[in-house]
Amino acid sequence: MRDRQRVLIVGPTPPPVGGMSSVTAECIAAVRESSRFEPVNIEIKHKGRRQVGALNPTNLAIGWRLLRQLRRELANPRNALCHLHASVSTRLTVIKNLAIAQTVKRTKTPLLLHPHSGAIEQLLLKHPQGWRMGMDQLMAMADGVVVMSPRWHDLFSHHWPQIKLHQLITGVDTELYSHVAGQRPSAAERPIRVLFMGHLTPYKGLAELLTAWRLLMLEGLPCELDLLGEARDAAGKSLGAQLAALPNVNAYGLVTGGAKIELLRGADIFVLPSHFEILPVALLEALACGLACIATAVGSVPEVLGDETGLLIPAQNSHALADALRELVRNDALRTRLRFAGRQRAIESYSRSHFVSNLIAIYDQLSTSAAN
Repeated sequence: MRDRQRVLIVGPTPPPVGGMSSVTAECIAAVRESSRFEPVNIEIKHKGRRQVGALNPTNLAIGWRLLRQLRRELANPRNALCHLHASVSTRLTVIKNLAIAQTVKRTKTPLLLHPHSGAIEQLLLKHPQGWRMGMDQLMAMADGVVVMSPRWHDLFSHHWPQIKLHQLITGVDTELYSHVAGQRPSAAERPIRVLFMGHLTPYKGLAELLTAWRLLMLEGLPCELDLLGEARDAAGKSLGAQLAALPNVNAYGLVTGGAKIELLRGADIFVLPSHFEILPVALLEALACGLACIATAVGSVPEVLGDETGLLIPAQNSHALADALRELVRNDALRTRLRFAGRQRAIESYSRSHFVSNLIAIYDQLSTSAAN
């Protein structure tokens, strides 16, 4: 380990649970497996709930502590680069990441920027002035920028044509996340299990799921809904409680690790009716576990799901969601076809091995360019 170059990876790791923390953790694990690089994770753990993107004493103190830790680690001569996982969903989070980027650049350490926000397409359309100005500054400071899908590559190329982009598709461990043959009893012997997994917040489509599930229960369809996730705001808490009060709904709260995988393996249908996404890790995990998937055609979801691997529906459309659920609950043959096709898609296009090799190649390219 002492001969390896260090990669400073700035970003959260579980807990908290979410796409950004999952990707950060996967990057750290991938670097540990490499022969050239050694990961150094820089984050500040905080007990209790944080209000993301808020300007308050707690967040200011966490930000200050993180910068102090980063400055200490930047003094090490074995550093190859800094990989900054940056939430860019608000103007304040962009400002925070500008401070981190400026700290890195003062030491002439190469900076790899990894933006995270499913709302970035909407933000670019609305063009909020303060946010866009900060994003332009942040992008200009990066020696390379990670994009997580071909759609994002095109989007970023259009808005920031001068930036060096590196496409890094999120991966999933298809051996860990897998369908165990014979685990699901025959559909004729039990209700069809539908699973939602994600933060309980309005943009995940909870209101649409609430309306759709009410319709299915009025029709008496033989299905149950497993609700996995915790509320991030008051609106999400209210919607989660309303869903949990409906018939045939099992609200598990936050579930991680082996318990999460067992629930995925025991389900038949995965539903993700989000209003916006980047490339949702939960969807890849569901595909790998052999679930027939329903998701909204937002972000990079259409690149993952097609006619052969899942059902795409328009966002914020409760009746389209109910129709898709109804179709999959009633159609055993379609569920089976989508289940096997989705599992194959996960193995061929979204395996962890692809992610690891691509990440290390990006680090090699950036560190070699800086040395020359």
